Amino acid sequence: MHISGQDLTDTAAKLQATAQKLNLTAAELANTRGELGLTKSQLEMMNRQYHKTLRTLDNTQSRLQQSDCALRSSHADRFWNE
Repeated sequence: MHISGQDLTDTAAKLQATAQKLNLTAAELANTRGELGLTKSQLEMMNRQYHKTLRTLDNTQSRLQQSDCALRSSHADRFWNE
C-alpha cells in the first residue's frame, strides 16, 4: 500500500479540521458548564429565599393564632362579665 503526499496532506487537513471542531466543542462545554454553574447558584439562592419565606409564614401564622386566642379570650371575658 502506497500513501502519497497528497493523501498525507488531505489527512492532515482532516485532522486539523477535527481538532478545530474539538476545540470549539470544548469551548461550548466550558460555556455550558459556566451557565449550569450560574443556574445552580440561582437555584441555591431561590432555595434560600424559599426557606426564608417559609419561616416568615410560620411566624405570621403563629402571631395570627396568638391574636385569635387573645380575641376569643376577650370575647369570652365580655360574655361572662355581662
